[in-house]
Amino acid sequence: MANAADFANALMQIVLANFELLTNAFSLLLNNSVDVAEVWNVSIHAAGFGYWFIKPFVGDGGALDVASKNVSAMKNISYAINYIGGNAETIFGNETGQKGLSAVMSHFVGMIDDEFALKVWNLAKSGVEVAMRMLENINSTLR
Repeated sequence: MANAADFANALMQIVLANFELLTNAFSLLLNNSVDVAEVWNVSIHAAGFGYWFIKPFVGDGGALDVASKNVSAMKNISYAINYIGGNAETIFGNETGQKGLSAVMSHFVGMIDDEFALKVWNLAKSGVEVAMRMLENINSTLR
């Protein structure tokens, strides 16, 4: 059975994979491998897609709107919230970091070292460089 250290290790691997993905994406932009105008186009279309994707869930007549009018659905939601509240220490943990998510985060924080901090710094630096490059070309791109 997996323990908190195993979950923390999995979480760290996911975080490092995301760092690598973003670093590679940023390097494509900084090395002129991808046109900035194309990135703006993708960003604008992604925002539009996000709007239409979420509309069936939260808009008028969406899933949440319908569920709010359905008594049995609201009871199920209240049971779920009640269960989480009744088992808060098991799920979220205690102040000593021995149970639940607090144990996972305690192990995760223990794995942070200088190499991790350097990766965070390099990613942030690349992100700022990309943002500056994107903003430099906003007028010519969005005409």
